[in-house]
Amino acid sequence: RSFINGLEPEESGHTDFRRALETLASTLRALHPVRIDLALASDAARLDPRQEVHGLQIVRECVSNAIRHGQAVRIEIGLGTEDGRTVLRIRDDGRGFDPATAVRGSGLANIAARAAEIGAKLDVRSSPGKGTDIR
Repeated sequence: RSFINGLEPEESGHTDFRRALETLASTLRALHPVRIDLALASDAARLDPRQEVHGLQIVRECVSNAIRHGQAVRIEIGLGTEDGRTVLRIRDDGRGFDPATAVRGSGLANIAARAAEIGAKLDVRSSPGKGTDIR
């Protein structure tokens, strides 16, 4: 829960989003028996500080959900561009769920609120037994 709330120690001063993702993944690998792969394209657009903060919190929430609820053993965090837009993607091999019937706790609501706050389109794809893919 500390990762979701942004309470873990981070480097002082401004660090770019890619570095923050690398640090988060490294810390989580040390704490949980989960494989976390990063696919960070060098051509992805630079995010403004507000987008970075909300993006990092979205990643934290998604990874936490994948580990705690989805029982994922592999998580991929991607940052790239598609059709000129920056795309952040978190995909896992966990239990998955049916987004149409899922009881929405604060996790999915927080993700949606953060995406809306920065004008991002949120796409949640999942099905039981097939993992989750959030963009």
